[in-house]
Amino acid sequence: MGICTSSPEDLQNKLIELRIAEDQKLFEQLNTIKLLLLGTGESGKSTILKQFRLLHGSAWNSSELSSFKTAVLSNLLGSAKTLIEAMDKLEIPWDSQRAESVSNLIMSAPNTYGDGEFVSPEVADAIQIIWKDEGIQLCFSRSNEYQLMDSCRYYMDEAPRLCHPSYIPQNQDILRTRVMTTTITENNFKIGSKHFRLFDVGGQRSERKKWAPYFDDCSAIIFVAAISAFDQTCFED
Repeated sequence: MGICTSSPEDLQNKLIELRIAEDQKLFEQLNTIKLLLLGTGESGKSTILKQFRLLHGSAWNSSELSSFKTAVLSNLLGSAKTLIEAMDKLEIPWDSQRAESVSNLIMSAPNTYGDGEFVSPEVADAIQIIWKDEGIQLCFSRSNEYQLMDSCRYYMDEAPRLCHPSYIPQNQDILRTRVMTTTITENNFKIGSKHFRLFDVGGQRSERKKWAPYFDDCSAIIFVAAISAFDQTCFED
């Protein structure tokens, strides 16, 4: 039965390789910055992430653009329906009988649109009609009394373009989309010699229990608060 022994040269080489591996790991740690995006729901965490992507990441691919189109149309219809529902809640009368009439068409429209689908011309026209109504404008001015997404004005103003069958989301449309974050997402960016790992988490109360494991080895926490929400309640309230 043979006995294998290592020569002093072999041991020295292994020690050198071990030190090199440790130095490489330390170098990677020093050049990797882990950022954690925290904040309440709808505070703008995912928007900051998308801005990082536009500035330092790759362009949106066709699959992502299709997903954003679905989100944009959903936000548009959601905003219009929220305004109509708030009209009843706040007991604000319609200024135009026509606007009140076409509001039923909007309320019966789908909430989501799949790939290749688009808002019908009738619904698109109805959105423009109610948006011009003085009652709806008064309702919009009192949006702090109910839950209305920040991008409502932008999407309602842009409704004719967004509802066109050949519509393709632009960067500004994408930045303004609102999709509730329910999972932890990791995004990697390289800026100069630094490697950034950016974690986006859900801000609703039910999602906050998922934050704890991501505090380990965290380089910095970016806590996001929406300035426009100073007089509003959280979605959960």
